[in-house]
Amino acid sequence: MTKRLQIAVCKPPGWFLVVALVFLLSGCAGFRAAHLYRDGTRALDAGESDRAVDTLREAARLAPQASEIQNHLGLALAATGHPVEALAAFERALDLDCSNAAAARNLVATRNQVISLLDELPSEVEINAVRIDGEP
Repeated sequence: MTKRLQIAVCKPPGWFLVVALVFLLSGCAGFRAAHLYRDGTRALDAGESDRAVDTLREAARLAPQASEIQNHLGLALAATGHPVEALAAFERALDLDCSNAAAARNLVATRNQVISLLDELPSEVEINAVRIDGEP
């Protein structure tokens, strides 16, 4: 009996197929990460940003070298009001794949959003810079 793998191709065309094939080569954890990536992306598309963050964080834990997962995690973090964490995810995505144009666009857009937010603060507000890893 021959088993066939069916993969749903969602927008943009072919993205899940490519991700799934890469993860299939890395074993069970990679296959699980591909499913979590798909589910997290669907949650994000449905406006369920908190669920998307949780799902995509787990996908990123299972597949830490996946640039697309980091990019979508950044989108979910931005949607939940965590732009600094989103910036870190977009930067990780670009560190993993410098040709990830979507992550580059998202990084620039989120940086611009953060700059706009900082510009809106009253001048007497003191801003304490904190590194992304949580250390001062």
